[in-house]
Amino acid sequence: LLLIQAQALIQLGKENEAIKVLAQAIEVHPSAACPHVVLANVFARQNLLQKALEHSSMAIKLSAPSEAAEAYHLQGGALKDLGRLQEAEESYRRAVSLAPHMAAARINLGAVLHMQSNYSAAREQYQAALRLDPSNKPLIHENLKKLDRVQKLAK
Repeated sequence: LLLIQAQALIQLGKENEAIKVLAQAIEVHPSAACPHVVLANVFARQNLLQKALEHSSMAIKLSAPSEAAEAYHLQGGALKDLGRLQEAEESYRRAVSLAPHMAAARINLGAVLHMQSNYSAAREQYQAALRLDPSNKPLIHENLKKLDRVQKLAK
């Protein structure tokens, strides 16, 4: 019930109130991963990256391996935004290994690989994401164009 209340508050733009409700949910159910996943999302949107990283890491610890993909994806985002690209790559790779059909994780893994100048691997991830979710075609094509430009400059 607290989780539903928090999600309703988030939809109403009352994120700080939602944070308080999620803290209550954690007190009531300390072994539940879901409140930590939601908190990681909220903190990431607020650009409170260290808090997002803390809660995504806690969600990973509390999740069954088969359910940890979203938490690894969130962790990768926080790490990427903190400039910790190698760690972000590892988190995104874990998300992809747990949920191979998670297009968003593949797009973000591609972006991190792109930022690390691993262009062929980035292209593979972008193309895999496009096959999985054609609705992301404009974003992925833009990323592929950027990749093409960078590769031409590198030659």
